[in-house]
Parts: sequence; structure tokens; C-alpha cells
Amino acid sequence: MSTYQPFPSFEHWRTMANGHEAFDRYAEQFRALGDDVRGAPVDKLKREAAVDTNAVEGIYSTDRGFTRTVAEQSFGWESAMTEKGDHVRPAFDDVLASFDYVLDVATARRPLTEALIRELHQAVAASQSDHEVLTVAGPQRQALAHGQYKTMPNSPTRPDGTIHAYASVDDTPLEMARLVKECSTSEFDRAHPVEQASYIHFAFVCVHPFADGNGRVSRQLASIYLLRDPGIPLVLFADQRTGYLDALEAADAGNARPFIDFIEQRAIDSMMTVLESAVPHKGAGTTLAELDAQERSRTPDELAGPALRLADAVFTELESQVSSLPQQPLTSQCFRGFIGEAPRPAAGYDLVGEESTTWNVSFQSQFPSIIQIVNCAVTASTAPAAGYPTFIVIGTSAIRPMEIFLRDVEPTLSASLITRISRWCEVLLAELAERATAEYRQKR
Repeated sequence: MSTYQPFPSFEHWRTMANGHEAFDRYAEQFRALGDDVRGAPVDKLKREAAVDTNAVEGIYSTDRGFTRTVAEQSFGWESAMTEKGDHVRPAFDDVLASFDYVLDVATARRPLTEALIRELHQAVAASQSDHEVLTVAGPQRQALAHGQYKTMPNSPTRPDGTIHAYASVDDTPLEMARLVKECSTSEFDRAHPVEQASYIHFAFVCVHPFADGNGRVSRQLASIYLLRDPGIPLVLFADQRTGYLDALEAADAGNARPFIDFIEQRAIDSMMTVLESAVPHKGAGTTLAELDAQERSRTPDELAGPALRLADAVFTELESQVSSLPQQPLTSQCFRGFIGEAPRPAAGYDLVGEESTTWNVSFQSQFPSIIQIVNCAVTASTAPAAGYPTFIVIGTSAIRPMEIFLRDVEPTLSASLITRISRWCEVLLAELAERATAEYRQKR
């Protein structure tokens, strides 16, 4: 039988962290947007987090389509939740409402206390009346004591029959007091938000102080420090669960680096999503980057396949979105290749392929005669500088370039990248339609 392994000190945890250059670069760009620009996209991130944090725990199932429908509050989102079961909407509402509490803690810089953690558990699991307990007689439902530490062991059995040991009932109060103490030092207060968020998340799940709801609480605790700076919640999608659990297992074994990196990458994904969906700002360059040890020098031939895979995905999404647009009084089209001016790659990046990785989108009308075109292309660097992406999708407009790292394209496109592509295409079409509409009205 395995025994509980106490979580490490924060001082030791920090020694296993990597540099945070990429996160810091993104955060600087993110802060520059201002509250008025990033407000709505961040609210959407909160709704995504509220959907998927429950799905990660198996409370209900979801996929990116369902998550996006709810996050964007698209037509029919409420009925879509109802169809999944009566318990789905209350579970979502609980977590979403708890973000008000989390944001208050973050912005007011309230000190971490056990009372605060208990209150957060009450908020996250407000509508949950009971939970499943495995007994010698089999699974049973027992009442959930909101905000109260566990009174029975809750260590789970792995598929191979071994026990993953959490803190015992007797040790839980002592370990929670130690957790609060570790997170109340001046060293912790001055630390990088990624190190703060990853540490409190891991330390909390090591203890698993409540009978149920620990995973949801741990991710909200992490969100406190990411909302404090740079201002985003922790968003973990259900289809990232395997990587999440693998990183936690590595930390359990004494190697915290994968888990710290996992939290950092999720934060970068969220900032990138906001930056790419926000109104472009003059002078915003292509300096957003992510430190990625998997990036290495590649020949142009080695990059051709991933570049084509990326181009096909963006072009297919654009075609789909264009086909759903009204075609009067302006018609919209999407074709491979350039029409007129080609976009200019950033320094160190080159066009990959010819027509296969380039395309154009246009809005036009005959009476009056107008046409607005954006040419787009996949560009690549065979040896990107440390912390910079392999691919940048660019266009002949003010739209922010989309930066993509090799790991999100090989061996297949990641789910996060697919979501980003969809939003990037929406912004491109919205900007182009706005320009075409303005010219149309001017000439009428």
C-alpha cells in the first residue's frame, strides 16, 4: 500500500522551474491591450473554464464544439446544456459564479487562508448535494459537506490496483495549515505567477482536503494568481486531461518541471487567444513567442509537410466561414494563391511552398464596383530563435499574425490550435467585411 508523499516546499518547487521569457513576452502584450479590449475575451475564457473544469472531473462530457457554443453563448446554448442532463447547468453556473469570488480575491490581493479555501469550495460545489463513496458494500452516495474537510479517506485506486495516497483525515488540517504558510511568505508573494499557480494547484491536490470537488477548487486557486497577473483564468480543456494527469504524475514522482510547463503553456494559450481575437493595435508586432524545447532547426523540405497541413486547416476554416456569410449586397470568396500584393514575412521567416500555402479572401460588389482583398500565407523559419515559433500566418492587413509552434502541428493539429484558427479567421473576415462595407457605403 502506498503512503502519502507530502508536497514540497515552495523554495524547492522553484528550483525545478524553467525560464519564463515567453510567458513574460505574451503578458506584456496582453497588458497593453487594456481592460476595455480584453474584457469580453477574458469573460469568454472564464466560461470555457467553467464548462471544461467539470468535464475534466467526469461530471459530464464535452467537446470543443459544445464548449465554444456555451462560451460564446451562441443560439441554443442553454438548451444544449439541458440536453446533457439536469445537473449540467447548475455545475457550470457554480464554477462561473465562483469566478466572482476568485476575481475579488485576486484584485484585492486578499491573503490566502484556510477560511478562504473553504469558502471557495462552497462556491464551486454549491449545487452539488452528494458524491460517490466506494465502500465494502460497493459505491454509495453520501452527502457532501460544503467547506468542510474530509472525514473519510478519499485516496483513489488506480487501474493497476495501486493506491494514489492523499493526506489522511488526521493529517489534512496540518497539511492545509502548512500549505497556507508556504503560500504566505514574502518569497511566494514575489514569485512568478506561473510558479505560484502551479505550486498551489499541486500542493492542494496532494492533500485533497475535501470529500469531493478538489480538482475544481485547485484550478480556481491557480486562477487567483494568473488573474492577479497578467489577468487570465486557468483554462484546461477536457481533451487536455491526459497531458494534465501525466504532468501531475511526474510532479508526484519529484519532477515538477512538466507540470509547471503545462500550466505555463495553458496560460500562454489563453493570452494568445485573447490577443488574436482582440482589435489589432498599431505597432503590435510578431514578437509573441513561446519557449519550446521541442523546436529545433529544420530544413525547408522538413517544414513543407507541417506548413501544408497548417495552410489546409486555415483555408478550410475560412471557406467554411465564408460559405455561411450573406452574399448580398457584397459577395465573399476564398481562393488559393495571391491576387496583387503579397504579404511580407517577418525578418527570419520565408514563404513556404507556393499556391499550396497561400490564399486570398475578398469582399466585392459590381454596383458600385468595389473589392477588398486580403492575401495570406504560411511563413516559416528553419531555425527560429529561442522562444520564437516555427510558423507565422500573415496577411496583407492589420490583423495580428498567428504564431504557431511546431508541436501544435506535428503529428497533427492540436485542439487548441484548431480553436485559435477558427477565431483568427473570424477576426480576419470581420475586419475585411468592415472595410468593404465602409467603401460600399461611401460609393453608394
